[in-house]
Amino acid sequence: MKPTLTLLTALLLAPLAALHAADTSLPVFLLVGQSNMTGADSESSATIPGSEPGDKHVLFWNRAAWSGVEWENDAEFHPLRVQKTGGYCADIIGPEFAFAREMQRKGGLARLAIVKVSFPGSDLAVDWRKEPSMGKRAYAALQEEMAQAMQALAARRETPAVNAILVHQGISDAATEAKATAYETNLRQFLAHLRADFAKPETPIVLARENASPRMKPGLMEQVRATIVRVAENTPRTAWINVDDLDRVKGHHFTAAAQMEIGKRYATALIGLLATTNRPASSP
Repeated sequence: MKPTLTLLTALLLAPLAALHAADTSLPVFLLVGQSNMTGADSESSATIPGSEPGDKHVLFWNRAAWSGVEWENDAEFHPLRVQKTGGYCADIIGPEFAFAREMQRKGGLARLAIVKVSFPGSDLAVDWRKEPSMGKRAYAALQEEMAQAMQALAARRETPAVNAILVHQGISDAATEAKATAYETNLRQFLAHLRADFAKPETPIVLARENASPRMKPGLMEQVRATIVRVAENTPRTAWINVDDLDRVKGHHFTAAAQMEIGKRYATALIGLLATTNRPASSP
């Protein structure tokens, strides 16, 4: 006998079901950040992430680069799949697998598209600036990828709409005192640019609070971590998730199993944002 939905779950999902019933657009989710959004060193396997029937209904566009060398640049949509790293490490996954599956199971989505643009080692201070004078020019790359992705969906006769933005970024901004001090201003500007350029002012954003990387000075890392929480808790339609309890490799990267849990936590936080018109409570 299948378990029935609790009244609370039903109430949470009701607004989502009504929204999807009235909207024929294809939900697009934008994933951005540095190596933990990429999934560096996660080393996927046959069982993680495994394969599920709904994966074929997820369109996945991925671009990742390391120190100017492209790991994977799809330039087209594929069904959800593991990522190649150009020999840097074994095949990897980020949070996209579990996130997409949770949005199908609990978010009421039959189909969705994910556009992921991530640059390991990138910071907001230089690399993700909208008008950079140096660095990885990550924001410019994001603009290019989103333009191409939206064109590709239009060619498929889809009507795409960015439903939410997921961000996992911050460790590289703990590299120096100057970057850590400027992080709040840079993060607020970054989120505003993402909404203005790719979505709407009310589009939900979920931030992952970075782990306490042992590669950074503890004081600066904690400053960045605290900033992520503060910005999320004081910005409308924004939430944050905790990843401190998950298994890591090589200092501050996450295992494949941990990436699956991160994807679930992103989805849970996002469903909470989509189901309420009030400013969301942050994750503990």
